[in-house]
Amino acid sequence: MTTSPSVRGQGLCADLISRSLLLARALGYKAAKAEATGDISRKAFLRLGFSEEAQVKYKDFEFEGEQVFSGVEHQGCTFMVKLLD
Repeated sequence: MTTSPSVRGQGLCADLISRSLLLARALGYKAAKAEATGDISRKAFLRLGFSEEAQVKYKDFEFEGEQVFSGVEHQGCTFMVKLLD
């Protein structure tokens, strides 16, 4: 998730995630999953009760022998899960 720099820090992402979880619960879903591709979104999901299940670190990822994400400032792509009860 990302927001315009002019509205960052106002809780918009957390609010959108929370509303999505409320809708998922209302529809009877038992779990939610997310792929956080940046450090800030990973931290937002963690604050809302998601757990980190797996991560591919950008510095270690190669495609056809090339490190295609070299220079990316974030850690990696993290698969996250939250059980909805």
